[in-house]
Amino acid sequence: MSTFDPASYWEQRLSNDIGLHRVGHLAYGKAFNRALYAIRRYVFGKVVKRHVHDIAHKDILDCGSGTGFYLNLWSRQSPHSISGLDFTEASVEFCARRFPSITMYHCDLTNAESMRVIANESKDIISVFDVLFHITDDEKYRIALHELGRIIKHDGILFYSDNIPRSGTKRERHIVHRSKDEVLQTLDEAGFEVLEIVPMFYLMGYPIDTVSTWPGTLWNLLMYPVRKSEFIGMFYAAILYFPELLCISMCAESPTTELLICKRKARS
Repeated sequence: MSTFDPASYWEQRLSNDIGLHRVGHLAYGKAFNRALYAIRRYVFGKVVKRHVHDIAHKDILDCGSGTGFYLNLWSRQSPHSISGLDFTEASVEFCARRFPSITMYHCDLTNAESMRVIANESKDIISVFDVLFHITDDEKYRIALHELGRIIKHDGILFYSDNIPRSGTKRERHIVHRSKDEVLQTLDEAGFEVLEIVPMFYLMGYPIDTVSTWPGTLWNLLMYPVRKSEFIGMFYAAILYFPELLCISMCAESPTTELLICKRKARS
């Protein structure tokens, strides 16, 4: 894992063909990824309605903006200001063209020097969706959360989606699924308290939070046809979409991606 270069990986991944399927799950094609982002849109709407008030006076920063999916969702809320951040030129240039009224920062969350372009306590709301598990270096992960804690205002809200297995930290080449205990401890050290954790997915994400390997093996087996056919991906999405909405509405926890809603604690 020490040889993995995330900047080069994402620059190459986004430079030739930038779209939701490129920032989503590469193997599952466009149709299934569209369904995944429809679920994300639904969850986003629910939690923003519950936790964000007086949004017309809020300054918002979206981190790891990618194609601008969440920049678009934030724009629809009509906040005071929106800015985006990404460490790839491809994403920053794409979002700057797509959203000319939004300030885009080309900087790296894991580099405090790079992040100095954003002032202390300047943002009311920060979103960092499906980003931080791509930071494989634990010290850089800590820096990223501390930078978010630095630039957010007192009582500001952080929306942070991640896989947080209760069963322990699990590492892959370009992803680290940090345990719930580790994530909560690092958030606390960065000055955040967790208000709520809600499922982002339940059925439509890889079941990382399991002690046994068989749920993951079964998932890969069942999803194999989606890797081979856009039509099958569309069929799976149609079958799973409404059961997924039901599960994430009724369940308090998820074996896959969850959304943490955090508040910036008072500074000492």
